[in-house]
Amino acid sequence: MTSTTFSIRASAFVLLLATGASAQTAALAEDLFRDGKKLLAQKRYDEACPKFAESARIEPSSGVELALGLCYEAQGKTASAWGAFSEVVVLARRDTRHDREQAAVKHLAALEARVSHATFVVPKEMAALDGFELRQDGVVLARAAWGHDPVDPGEHDVEARAPGYASYTTSFKVDVDGSTSTVSIPALVPLPAVAAAPPPHPLPSTVPSTAPSPSDQASQWRMAGWVTGGVGVASIVAGAVLGGVALTKVNDVHSKCPGGRCTSQSDVSEDSTAGALADASTGTFIAGGVLAAAGVAMLVFLPPPRKEERAPGSATWRPVLAPGYAGMAGAF
Repeated sequence: MTSTTFSIRASAFVLLLATGASAQTAALAEDLFRDGKKLLAQKRYDEACPKFAESARIEPSSGVELALGLCYEAQGKTASAWGAFSEVVVLARRDTRHDREQAAVKHLAALEARVSHATFVVPKEMAALDGFELRQDGVVLARAAWGHDPVDPGEHDVEARAPGYASYTTSFKVDVDGSTSTVSIPALVPLPAVAAAPPPHPLPSTVPSTAPSPSDQASQWRMAGWVTGGVGVASIVAGAVLGGVALTKVNDVHSKCPGGRCTSQSDVSEDSTAGALADASTGTFIAGGVLAAAGVAMLVFLPPPRKEERAPGSATWRPVLAPGYAGMAGAF
């Protein structure tokens, strides 16, 4: 099947759907029109007029509009009837139904003097507002109708509103055919401005420094000095212990190996272990001495804590080295 054939069949299908929808719409409009005619014959105008109005909305025609105009006229809604008959004239000319056009013109002439009108006086500054609307009975009035709006007898609600302003509502009543009502719209009152949310608390421009104070640094160095010295002393002790163990091992090996010559494998192994212990003892002893000296230096060369840094009643100690003397000095 070629694309041209498919396109023709698709178009035909769409036309069929549209025709079906149109037929259903026409059928609904016809049913409403027939129901309205029965109700109109029974003088049940309040039920008949909505039927005609809906039928005219679905499928406008001069016949439906003519029936609607007659129904409104029977209700006493002169302005609505005048509007329906005016629509009949337009549709009848389109459909070349001169009989309906002449009937509508005749009714229009009879209603001309009976139709009441309303004039709405709107301040220029209000009319110039963006989004300004004038509503009568909930329906927005075109600006062209503000000066001469046809109205049916009875009471009518009016609302003027615009974005950012409080709405103004009022009402007026038409009691006499052919009368003119004037409705003055005042200046609308602006709505109070919505208070803006307070801005969030500004973040501090600078981040508080986390660097320790000089006194804190001194305390940290003092603590490090005590720890370093303590580790050094412990290393010296460990070196001394290892040295004692190594010395014992050496003496045992020498007793078994006269002249330093070992003949058995076990004696050779013990001699090697003794040498390793001696080396470890020497290294540990030297490292301990270095650490102890470093710890003492850190404590000696730091200034003593200030009085305000010491808790009341606390004591502090610091080592003191002098020619021929080594000891501790305390502050209470």
